[in-house]
Amino acid sequence: MTLVHGEFDVSVEGNIIHIVMAGSFNEYTIEAISKLIEQAIVGLENRPFYMLIDIRHVDGGTPEAYEASAEFNLWLDQQNLVAKALITKSVLFQQINESRVREHSSQRVAYFDNVDAAKRWFESFE
Repeated sequence: MTLVHGEFDVSVEGNIIHIVMAGSFNEYTIEAISKLIEQAIVGLENRPFYMLIDIRHVDGGTPEAYEASAEFNLWLDQQNLVAKALITKSVLFQQINESRVREHSSQRVAYFDNVDAAKRWFESFE
């Protein structure tokens, strides 16, 4: 039996780390995704990067998952992350992210309802 819940994919397109999540998730899911993101960052060889996180099909997460996300975001604050875009269809997920994940993080974060708008926002930093 696997402890990881939900489905996810991490890929790199140029200097954008693209994460897609679906279903419910727990701290083991966040740990697995975090390892893949760390590998992607290493592969970018210390170059500035963006993160595009598609959570349109996420049902929710455990409190431990949000704690693990918050801890990982503190680590991300020390990396060459330029900006992070979250694709969501729900204002509720935006509010949860702001209150549980980003509470102590200094990242540039914006929320969008589609990938193209997020990528256009990234272009404003170049």
